[in-house]
Amino acid sequence: MDNQKTLVETDTGEYETMMLADAYVSESEFNVIQNSLSEYTTKNNIPDEKLTKLLERMRNYKNCVGTQNKEKTYRIRCMITDVEMDLLNQANNKMNPASSRSVSYKIQNSMMPVENLYKINMNISKSLKEKLDKCDETNILADNTNITVTNTGDTMYTLNVFVTQFEFDMIYSLKENNSMYNEVKEFVSVLPQITQKVNK
Repeated sequence: MDNQKTLVETDTGEYETMMLADAYVSESEFNVIQNSLSEYTTKNNIPDEKLTKLLERMRNYKNCVGTQNKEKTYRIRCMITDVEMDLLNQANNKMNPASSRSVSYKIQNSMMPVENLYKINMNISKSLKEKLDKCDETNILADNTNITVTNTGDTMYTLNVFVTQFEFDMIYSLKENNSMYNEVKEFVSVLPQITQKVNK
């Protein structure tokens, strides 16, 4: 077996290759994906558990990175398996073949096999977000946040991101960097406690 690939056991007992997708899509392109998956499962009367999980994951790990022509641009960075990508292509080709071709290519071309993946889901302060923005080593974290307002009116950022083993190790090593902001060092020092390793 290629040592760059990790196998994921599914509910059916089959195995899938775990990959990381990291693609930029427009708001309209993401809506095409949502509509295709919804229509495909409804019209074909097929079990939608796998497709539902994929769509939920893509929704949870899409972050707005800007606007172009008054339309939001999202960065979708999440785990996706080869089987899930095949299902996504089937749904897009069946329901929206013309409008979905571009976004399917974007996602598929961004996919790469990974050995280990870690996911981080948490709220961080505005102060920490600003410091993460200033560090090249933590761009992967800063770029995958969404602004949110708490019940008390405080501005927070929701951090939702998958990171590879290399990225995890690089970020975690910053705790020993004496030139790094103390707030960043304190954050990365607890990284093993706040990350969840994706099951093989």
